[in-house]
Amino acid sequence: MLTTEGTEYMFNYCAGDNSATEQDTGIVLRPIAESLTDTIAWMRDEGHITATHAGPVP
Repeated sequence: MLTTEGTEYMFNYCAGDNSATEQDTGIVLRPIAESLTDTIAWMRDEGHITATHAGPVP
């Protein structure tokens, strides 16, 4: 489980630059919001969380 503190640390103190990896591999990482939305929707669809807990995800 990702805690509030863990999320805050990840977004505020773990700077990263993916440009070299993206250039070397041709893979472009998608926005975190898109990944989280898809993950939450998958968890809801697979019964890992309720629709109430998932909130308004497509």
